[in-house]
Amino acid sequence: LRRVWSRSVVTICADGALNRLYNAFDGEEREQYIPDYVRGDLDSVEDDVKEYYTKRNTKIVKYVNEDTTDLEKCIELLQSLGTSCSQVLVLGAFGGRIDHEFSHYAVLYKYPETNIVLLSLNRAAFLLQAGRHAVHTKLLGPNCGLIPLGEPVDNVQTEGLKWDLHGQAMSMSGLLSTSNRIHQPVVHVSCSKPLLWVCDLRLPDQDQD
Repeated sequence: LRRVWSRSVVTICADGALNRLYNAFDGEEREQYIPDYVRGDLDSVEDDVKEYYTKRNTKIVKYVNEDTTDLEKCIELLQSLGTSCSQVLVLGAFGGRIDHEFSHYAVLYKYPETNIVLLSLNRAAFLLQAGRHAVHTKLLGPNCGLIPLGEPVDNVQTEGLKWDLHGQAMSMSGLLSTSNRIHQPVVHVSCSKPLLWVCDLRLPDQDQD
């Protein structure tokens, strides 16, 4: 978290996660993780938590819209700022309710031009757009999967997996690539439509290579 936070151009916290961020640290360590913005309807933020971050110049942006998720609200705020970001990292994207996880996957498809990566301590997911890709796997794996979540994907080809694909069609009612394994430092993927990549994440101190 420290590495990602220190290298971020802007940090935005969904209001539902602000209490968790506050409670995760104490004292001086808490001071290291002050978000630039908090976005949401703010109905779940404790008063003392809100006061703590407000005094440290966090901008509280209240926005009530029951038709968008917390993550969508944060992405919309980021886009409105006009900040140039090569990649958007979403921390704490997994580990909760499964419907929340699916809503996070949906955001990948809803904002295809934004390079969004969903992360937790041991998982990662991102969307491969139609075309050819080279996925560098130094911190990924060993387990991985390719999921045609949005729509059927024709002619999927991979190189660098234990069970490579050689032009097969994939769909949610047909072929899925689950419980696959990364076998090369770079995995090459070619797909005709957007394809969801999911995998294990190895933090630097977990990497035994």
